[in-house]
Amino acid sequence: MDRALDDADRAFEDFDRDLIRRLVLEILDNLSEGPNLRYHPLGFLKDVFAFDGDRRLQLHVWHPKHSRPQLPQHTCHSHGWQLHSYIICGGLVDRYYEVTQDPKGDHLVYAVGYEAGQNHSHNAAEVSLSRALETATYSVTETKAVHRIAGTFYSIAPDAFHWTDPVGITSTLSYGHLANAAPARNARLRDQPAELAYQRAPVPAEYVEEIAAAIRGDLRE
Repeated sequence: MDRALDDADRAFEDFDRDLIRRLVLEILDNLSEGPNLRYHPLGFLKDVFAFDGDRRLQLHVWHPKHSRPQLPQHTCHSHGWQLHSYIICGGLVDRYYEVTQDPKGDHLVYAVGYEAGQNHSHNAAEVSLSRALETATYSVTETKAVHRIAGTFYSIAPDAFHWTDPVGITSTLSYGHLANAAPARNARLRDQPAELAYQRAPVPAEYVEEIAAAIRGDLRE
């Protein structure tokens, strides 16, 4: 998989759409070889194709028929690492938010961790931040909405809070370096549970073939 990661380095540095296309076709061919495509709490489907402990290359698919978002959904999230993406098909609207500590705010900030096929969200103060934030509340304000179309490269900063709304069936190829990543975070309303768990189960094989065929069809157009 080092070769795929080296290719991803070049593709995103040089904005090389032909190399991106070759990587996507390789990932699609690999999807049916095992339980690679999994449900994600943010509502998309995710396949981590290559990861060497730092560099990670993954496929994201938003499909209205096959989405299983975690409920209750949160308003926005940050990644903790620089996310580089290319829109393979469809389109999306990235909504950006200002998350500000506010004694009158109606949100709490949670830290997110991943382990053994599960996604766990904890109030950030209970896990890794100072005790003073245990009851800290935040206000969340949308600052802008960015519309993106197929064939577009884009990046999202590690500390940027955002939410992605897909436009129809949408797929992206995403890449980044995680060795020095900060914990991912999300903002949730105060009345939501203090801890949530989400099982990132594999997508059934018959759906994987349907999804891969749809993306291949867009690549051929």
